[in-house]
Amino acid sequence: MSAEERTRRFPQPMCPVRAGDPCSLCIPGASGPQDCPIVQLVMDDPELRERAHELRRAARRRQG
Repeated sequence: MSAEERTRRFPQPMCPVRAGDPCSLCIPGASGPQDCPIVQLVMDDPELRERAHELRRAARRRQG
């Protein structure tokens, strides 16, 4: 393994439900937010989707 390979960083997907947290693969069988059943439920419900968006926006303001 070269030095470049050891220092290379890969982006970690963020959880769309837990604002500001990386995806921790908390649901067995999920490989990330793209196939997480909880994310799917939230994104399919207009009210929950809007609330998740508000929480992500607030988390970004706190970070930056």
